[in-house]
Amino acid sequence: MAGISPVGSRQQGLRPVAVVWGLTAVLAGAAAALWALELRQLPLLPTPVRLPWLLLAVGFGAGHFAGIRLESRGQSHNIDLSDIVLLPAIVFAGPGPALLAAAAGTLGRSLWIRRPAIKALFNTALHALAVGTAAACFRVVLGHGAVLGSRGWLAAAAAVLVAELVTLLGIEAVIAVSTGQLALERWRQLGTTVVPKVGIVGGLGLAAVYMLWLGWSGGVLFAALAAVAGAGYAAYGRLRSRHLQLDQLHRFERALAGLTDTAEVVTTVMGEAAALFHADLVQLVRSEGGVTTGHTLAVGVLGPHPAAGSYPMAELALEAREPVVAPRGTGDPELAGALEASGFRDAVAVPLPAESSRRWALVAANRRGASHITFGANDVALAQTLAMPTAMALRGTELLGQLHAEMALVQHQASHDGLTGLANRTLFSSQLDRALAGRPAQSVVGVLIVDLDGFKKLNDSLGHELGDMALQTLARRLSGAVGDDGTVGRIGGDELAVVLPGAPSPADVIAVAERIDTAVRAPAEVAGVAIALRASIGVAVAPFHGENRYTLLRQADLAMSRAKQTGGGVRVQSDRPSDRVDRPSLVAALRQAIDTSELRLAYQPTVDFATGRVNGVEALSRWTHPLYGIIGPDQFIPIAEASGLIGPLTRWMLETAVAQMARWQQAGFELTLSVNLSPEQVGDSEVVAQIGQLLRRHGLAPSALTLEVTESQALSQLQSERAHLLQPLADLGVGVSLDDFGVGTSTLVRLKSLPVNQLKIDKAFTASLTTDPTDHAIVASTITLAHTLGLEVTAEGIETAEAYQILRHLGCDSAQGYLISVPLAPADLTRWLYDFTPASLPGPPPGSTSDPRFTGRRLASGPEPTGRAQ
Repeated sequence: MAGISPVGSRQQGLRPVAVVWGLTAVLAGAAAALWALELRQLPLLPTPVRLPWLLLAVGFGAGHFAGIRLESRGQSHNIDLSDIVLLPAIVFAGPGPALLAAAAGTLGRSLWIRRPAIKALFNTALHALAVGTAAACFRVVLGHGAVLGSRGWLAAAAAVLVAELVTLLGIEAVIAVSTGQLALERWRQLGTTVVPKVGIVGGLGLAAVYMLWLGWSGGVLFAALAAVAGAGYAAYGRLRSRHLQLDQLHRFERALAGLTDTAEVVTTVMGEAAALFHADLVQLVRSEGGVTTGHTLAVGVLGPHPAAGSYPMAELALEAREPVVAPRGTGDPELAGALEASGFRDAVAVPLPAESSRRWALVAANRRGASHITFGANDVALAQTLAMPTAMALRGTELLGQLHAEMALVQHQASHDGLTGLANRTLFSSQLDRALAGRPAQSVVGVLIVDLDGFKKLNDSLGHELGDMALQTLARRLSGAVGDDGTVGRIGGDELAVVLPGAPSPADVIAVAERIDTAVRAPAEVAGVAIALRASIGVAVAPFHGENRYTLLRQADLAMSRAKQTGGGVRVQSDRPSDRVDRPSLVAALRQAIDTSELRLAYQPTVDFATGRVNGVEALSRWTHPLYGIIGPDQFIPIAEASGLIGPLTRWMLETAVAQMARWQQAGFELTLSVNLSPEQVGDSEVVAQIGQLLRRHGLAPSALTLEVTESQALSQLQSERAHLLQPLADLGVGVSLDDFGVGTSTLVRLKSLPVNQLKIDKAFTASLTTDPTDHAIVASTITLAHTLGLEVTAEGIETAEAYQILRHLGCDSAQGYLISVPLAPADLTRWLYDFTPASLPGPPPGSTSDPRFTGRRLASGPEPTGRAQ
């Protein structure tokens, strides 16, 4: 039968012991119930001899010593020949005595080898149940047949097979409880031993029955044959174990082949050694220069962990220069002291062959298995076998590591400045090229040129050696200020450079430059001499100042030169004469501004001349660039139209403005929204579709939105194309307004063929309305003719009370200009609506019957809105 020995005290502490005790109680209860309900009622078979149960118990116990020991996944398995006694016990003693003899023999053997109580009682209960089940199976299959007949042979085979199956199921159950895993692959491993074992013990059992049937002399002969079979079976087990060990050694050498990293070698050696030695714990200890460090791997722990300290067993082996074995319960005081100091039960240690001052030792500790199993001479031989390939693998990785270190040093010297340790010009250039090639769309790359002011004077007054020390101090300060944000390099004598890849914005690049300037200016002492360091720092930013290395370095160098001319510090390169940004830079900046929502919208209100009510707002785009400052719409709108960016810009404006208007209407304000639409966008079906989607999404009526189209040469061509250009916008239900009327190429005649419902008189006419009679006449006639055509008229650019009074007298519908309000951010405009009253506007002319009451306040009650700037 097979026995089980859950291995290792470390594993034992992890097992649910209470469940194992419960499983033992179940097995014992099943065996007792089987005897009470079935076996004791079976009559004895008519046989020529009767075997006493005590003799059978001795046979069962002896059979346990002739076996094969297998170890797998933290468990040891004993496959023995105790079942040779099974059939003689069932036939010549009866089921009850056979069960009692199996229990007594197993318990006696467990006590002999000093197994723990839980193991002894589990094996006793399991073997008793297996024998009882086999006895019941034998009698059922035999029926009324003859023991020595064919029916008896079949019953014998069934009994042995059932006993083995019950035993294996019990073992699998306790392993599953102990490890938390149900591994059926163990059955395939046991099959190579179990299958021949069933044939051997079944055949020998039947032979014993036949011999004992002849009398006691036959029993003596059988005992001799059984002893020979047991010795052969044990020899087979030892041979098989040796074969498995050789296979493991071959696997060990294969595992080490090709490893190039010391950590990988350490991990592999310790894992394989734990399996070969059946050890709970393995140490690989290194001694060098009087310092001892080691790696410890415990079974069930993921990976070895290094630690410095004392390793008594390894130190004994290193001192003796030969293997040291300390079996459990050793009487050697030195070995016992080393075990106690290490916290081991038993151990074997072997020094590895060494060719340098670095020496290694391999230690395996806490042999798994029953208390009588420990390390011995075989383990010493195994340790010596492992020593050479382990030493060769470790030495190989050490030599490879030295080679890599030397190569790394050569590569570092080839790519770094020898004086400062910074990147040299070659490495810096490659880092800058890599940063530009991998720049995300919504980030920038900063380039800084840092020149040490007064370096020649410093060299002349203090000497070149102190000048070099000053450069080293500058390099350290730059590296500390930049940190992980970028790369610092030396590209000239006293010229250092910095590349900042993937910076969020130009402001972040400038912040790093200012941080460097502050760090450089800190008091310094070089070779005991106090010096004041100053630097000129030039800043260039991609894509605004260029998108290749040569352009950026040139721009940064120009900025550095201007900084030096003005006394040092930080200077950002500017390529815009007379504050005008060049076209390529503006295109790149505008593209990024749209992607990062850097643009903002301001809103300018309009009022109804007749009522004094605030009846709408116009959305106006605003852009403040971190490098170029405020850029007016007159600069970036034409650039957007010419570069193809007008589409994304228009989509952003519509989305932002419509969402804000929805918030104002939800807050209770009755306003209309005007948004400028480029002539390039007129007739764009995608724009029309987007407007419809936006209005539906935000719940706005189409009449709440007016699109202002600037009068231009492009618009003058719409007379024959209105059906499929401006008309779709009108069909959508939104208002269409002709903006800046009077300064373009259109005429009033064309108005009858354009689907517009509003004109906006350009401020060029309203500004001189009170002083130029011609402008007065043009405005008056425009208002009259527009009203005749059914169009509303809004006058923009109203800045004086006199102009306001004249336009109201002329019948203009709405007013817009600084007299009413400057363009405001959403939150500011919300506060302005609450504070505005018609009294702030010029009063009505004599005889007017218009109602001056203000209706710009909310029309419905509710909480006061808290508008946010967009």
